[in-house]
Amino acid sequence: MHIAPLGPLGAEKQNYVGLDCEMVGVGTDGKQSALARVSITDYDGNVILDTHVHVQERVTDFRTHVSGVRAKDLKGRGASVGVISVKECQKLVFGAVDGKILVGHALSNDFKALLYTHPKHLVRDTSRYKPYMRASGTGGGKLRPRKLRDLAKEKVSLRKWKAASERSERSCVHCDDRREEPRPSSRAQRK
Repeated sequence: MHIAPLGPLGAEKQNYVGLDCEMVGVGTDGKQSALARVSITDYDGNVILDTHVHVQERVTDFRTHVSGVRAKDLKGRGASVGVISVKECQKLVFGAVDGKILVGHALSNDFKALLYTHPKHLVRDTSRYKPYMRASGTGGGKLRPRKLRDLAKEKVSLRKWKAASERSERSCVHCDDRREEPRPSSRAQRK
C-alpha cells in the first residue's frame, strides 16, 4: 500500500484529486462487482493512495484485461501495493478526497463500489462532460460517453499504458485541465 501526503502545490492545484477504482467479478457468473483496488493521485499525478482491497466473496472473474488485478495481488503476493480491508480503504479514501474536487471517469461506478457520495459541485466526471462525449448514430443523436483510453490518447497524448488503475485517474485529472467548470448535467440536477 502506498500513502503519501499532498505535497506543497499551488492553491488551485491542491484542490484536485483523481480517483479510480478497479473491480473484480464475484458471484456464480462474475457479473457482480466487488472493489479490488483504489488509486488516488494529486493534480500532478503523484500517488496519494494506491492499494488493493481484500474481497470478502469468492472472486469468479478477475477482469485482469481491464482491471489489471490478479489473484496474487489480492493475497498480497507479488503485488506492488498492499492489501487492506474495505473499511480501512474507505477511511483512507474519504479522508483524502474530503473537500476536494474529485476527478475521474464514470465515477458513479467508483462511488457505488466505495459506498460513497461526494458533493455534486465537487465532482468532475470526464464521462459526463459534454465536450468529451460523442454523438451516436448518423447525423448526431444522443451523446454517449467515450472510453477513457480514447480520451487520454486524444487529450493527454498518452500512447503507452501501464498498470490499469493508476493511469486512469492521472488521465482524468489532466483531461479535466480546462478553464471552464462544467455545469452539472440535467440528469445530475434532477437527483
